[in-house]
Amino acid sequence: MRKNQKIGITIEARMGSTRLPKKVLKPLHGRPMLARMVERLQKVKLADVIVIATTDQPEDQPLVDLAKELGVGCYRGSSEDVLDRVLQAAKAYNIDLIVETCGDCPLIDPGILDREIEVFLDNDIDYVGCHLVKTFPIGLDAKLFTTKTLEEVANLTDDPADRENVSLYIYEHPERYKILNIEAKGRYC
Repeated sequence: MRKNQKIGITIEARMGSTRLPKKVLKPLHGRPMLARMVERLQKVKLADVIVIATTDQPEDQPLVDLAKELGVGCYRGSSEDVLDRVLQAAKAYNIDLIVETCGDCPLIDPGILDREIEVFLDNDIDYVGCHLVKTFPIGLDAKLFTTKTLEEVANLTDDPADRENVSLYIYEHPERYKILNIEAKGRYC
């Protein structure tokens, strides 16, 4: 089933959110929201590594410190080019299959992520998500694709929207990529 793939969860996180600055460190039941999210992600059975993909800005040092405290990986990269940041994080940790998450999803569901990983590994596809037909609440799932696919995308587009929204190019080009959307029904719930 695993086909010798290293599966890594990347968490895009930064302190410079414009709508709610420092939101990823806001307390949630006595712990930073990002720490609560990592606790949930550590329950994903099929993942080999968790990596916080943050920026190289000095204001994001607390996220590096938190990653160390939590015993998860950390990669620092561009604050503007999130696609490249995630790609370089995946390369730095030798990740083959990226499970892309955002750092403001403390209620993410480990069961849904395991199911998404299973579906990806069991099918000949380039992308798995739950958001194309929205049947799950926002923030419970992830977007999955290989590092190889993301590297190809990085070479195909310089569009700022694609560089900010890591997997946007993939799911907006179904003529190029095999895409599968999982819906909330049956055992997916």
